[in-house]
Amino acid sequence: MTTIAFKDGIIAADGLACIGDTIVSRTEEKVWVGGRNIILAITGCLAASREMALRIDESMPKEEGGCMGYQNICNVWTSEMSGRVIALRHNPDGGIIILEFDGIQYPAITECEPDQFYAWGSGMGIALGAMDAGASARRAVSIASKYDTGTGGKIICIDTSMIKVK
Repeated sequence: MTTIAFKDGIIAADGLACIGDTIVSRTEEKVWVGGRNIILAITGCLAASREMALRIDESMPKEEGGCMGYQNICNVWTSEMSGRVIALRHNPDGGIIILEFDGIQYPAITECEPDQFYAWGSGMGIALGAMDAGASARRAVSIASKYDTGTGGKIICIDTSMIKVK
């Protein structure tokens, strides 16, 4: 449970972490810059998703490669993992590539258009509506935290310009 929103080159995520109905953290980092020119974000079971994100980061080709070359990352994900990992990387043509790993199928690969926005997690619908109405990614997560019980705490934002372009 979480809300992750992406719009105008900014990805934002809330910091709420729960075990059952008990809040255990409001400052969990669910989005960060990985070591292989990517930004990683996680939803669902945080321990499993974080482990998968680290495996994906280690398996990601260092060089930019468009959408090709990412299928080999799938072998690091097992069906026992619960959660979702989102990886953002620059496309050599100048855009952003979004890879979604959910443990069920090969990663969904989306070449992001500059005017499009995306959201994931339990507050996805609220965040999408907020961004469609003009909210930034950060504001969309903030709005989702008002209405989605799985969203809350500190909001962390990362600008995709932090990803090194080769």
